[in-house]
Amino acid sequence: MKVNTILILAVLFFKISFSQNTSKGDTKVRKPMYYENDTIPKVFYSNNKKSKNYHHNNNIPVLYILDGEQIKDGLSSISPNRIESVKVEKDPIIIEGIEYSGKIIIKTKKDYFPNIMTVSDLISEYTKAENYIFSIDGNIINADKNTYLIDKRDIMKINIKELNKVNLSFKIFYISILTRSKKNLKKANEIKSNIRIRGSELTASK
Repeated sequence: MKVNTILILAVLFFKISFSQNTSKGDTKVRKPMYYENDTIPKVFYSNNKKSKNYHHNNNIPVLYILDGEQIKDGLSSISPNRIESVKVEKDPIIIEGIEYSGKIIIKTKKDYFPNIMTVSDLISEYTKAENYIFSIDGNIINADKNTYLIDKRDIMKINIKELNKVNLSFKIFYISILTRSKKNLKKANEIKSNIRIRGSELTASK
């Protein structure tokens, strides 16, 4: 699944209900926003203040609990196949002086033991990169690498690319983290099965 089940539930729980502007006998025809012959691009700025972990009205955070433990940020890498149940509680709660608009309680299956760590710890364990931006399954994560949590057991691959064309006084990298999703596993195994070795030459079969 491209989008993690946990995030889907969070979005569904706190999403804005869109009103349908339809009335009897009044059908509005919307003009296209984009045309082939346009010469000026449209620019959109994302509102970074509105995170998926926050209520859409007043920026009150949602409390996530995984197997009885409170988690602060992230956890977008855990596979939906590892989850036994997800319970949503809408009642506001205050813990250690912090107000939460509700709770999302996640329980993994009994035969699975997640290895939860921060992105920073994962990257430090396998690479020497210090300055980087990172993505998970193609989605760039705008979050603190020191608090954003992932399940190490569900990480399939880490791709690292130095952004050496950027004019900076230090090295910066783009790190792409791929999870063991069905889509990623299928794609990786298809690529591997299409590779044949002929003598010392490595060629990809069509």
